Amino acid sequence: MSTTSLLYHTWDIRGCTYVHTRYERDNTILRMR
Repeated sequence: MSTTSLLYHTWDIRGCTYVHTRYERDNTILRMR
């Protein structure tokens, strides 16, 4: 399963394209456009 598909099925995020993931302290930051 691609990350874009995971975002759609997990959080119902539509119309965005996954760019990258960044980890800061205890947070996971997903960049989309």
